[in-house]
Amino acid sequence: MLVLSRKVGDKIVIDNKITIIVTKISGNRVTMAINAPDDVRVLRGELKEYEVTPAIANHVHAESPAVSEPCNYSI
Repeated sequence: MLVLSRKVGDKIVIDNKITIIVTKISGNRVTMAINAPDDVRVLRGELKEYEVTPAIANHVHAESPAVSEPCNYSI
């Protein structure tokens, strides 16, 4: 496991395909933006154990104001 310290605005790039940007730090809470190709599935850790079907994913995407494009997520 790689553990990194980042500041607001700092980026992490994975395999030249996925970019994670620290957008906000408030107390012990960190907000990140993740930019990944459409074929890369990005899930929060607590959702990993649940199977997310395309129908559920589309429903969540359609109702989530934090998501503006299919491959740009704000966590």
